[in-house]
Amino acid sequence: MNFQFVKGALVAVALVLLGSTPALAADYAPFPNGSVLIDSSTNGRWLIQGGARFMISVDEVPYFKNPFFTFTVAPSVIAAITTIPRDGTTLQQRGDASIYVVVGGRAWGIPDMNELEHFGGTSGVRIIPWKSLHAFPLYFARDGTMVRERSGAPVYVIFGNGKFWVPTSADVEYYGGWDNVQVIPDGSAATMDDAPSCGSRLRERSSGLIYLINNIAEKTLIVNPSSYDWANHYVVPDGTLARFPDGVFFCIG
Repeated sequence: MNFQFVKGALVAVALVLLGSTPALAADYAPFPNGSVLIDSSTNGRWLIQGGARFMISVDEVPYFKNPFFTFTVAPSVIAAITTIPRDGTTLQQRGDASIYVVVGGRAWGIPDMNELEHFGGTSGVRIIPWKSLHAFPLYFARDGTMVRERSGAPVYVIFGNGKFWVPTSADVEYYGGWDNVQVIPDGSAATMDDAPSCGSRLRERSSGLIYLINNIAEKTLIVNPSSYDWANHYVVPDGTLARFPDGVFFCIG
């Protein structure tokens, strides 16, 4: 296994961690990338990459041994560590050719080596256990995330794991401004659903009408919004609900 071992100043950090208990309130792991955590209760193992934890199955243990950064910790320490790596982390499952970059909490596929160079190159890729990517919610972007493809102009805002075109600069400012537009690999926007998850409540910016989205991307007008939690809906750019035909609300599964 070719870990990107952390050297220099982080060695001192690791020595401190060996002699102390990490803060239980931690979101990102207080351990260097490539660290292996051993659950003191179950002996289960976890790998730290991008500040997040990835389970190491029994079959994967031989591939993820780290003589410099292995820590036995309480189960509560492991439970306090996020399962979503920091934005900008590039990941590759052991034995898999596909490489992903985390943006807005979602793993976006990087199509080729040329595109990878724009996201840190091969030296920045963090190897994680086989099939561990599918065990975590890395297919769901954070609500309100704005993205654009590296070579593309269109900006999208994500709600309910569906993308909505942001047509104007005024809309971009409404959702946090250009500094909050994050770059994703070319071609990866097509992998994001156009429709949000079933049950999403949507309202266009200049409208007071709230709609529910069903399983087949149809919208149903909420006739009496006062009977719902008014704050519990997403505000999307004007005109972006026109693509959803009217239908009867239902959710299956």
